[in-house]
Amino acid sequence: MKETKIAIDEGIGSSLWTKYEPWQLSQLQRLARFDPERLETILNTVWAMYPQLRAELTISAVEQGELAINEATRVLGLTRKDIEHRVDMFREADRA
Repeated sequence: MKETKIAIDEGIGSSLWTKYEPWQLSQLQRLARFDPERLETILNTVWAMYPQLRAELTISAVEQGELAINEATRVLGLTRKDIEHRVDMFREADRA
């Protein structure tokens, strides 16, 4: 994965833990537009570390209408019925 020259020159990024701040998400969205391959690498690293997160976010995206069930079946390798069941479970957990 390539880093920006600024980050390398300044020695930035040595902290082991960074708290979430809203600007980080907007900068990741910007990165997606200008360097999608780099963001893809970042996301695949996250998915490898937290495999259940990918499934959770996919089901959440279906529930919120951001992702079609057919697309979710491709992403997760599950049947339509499995996706629908998981969306129902997600909704029940959200209500609780």
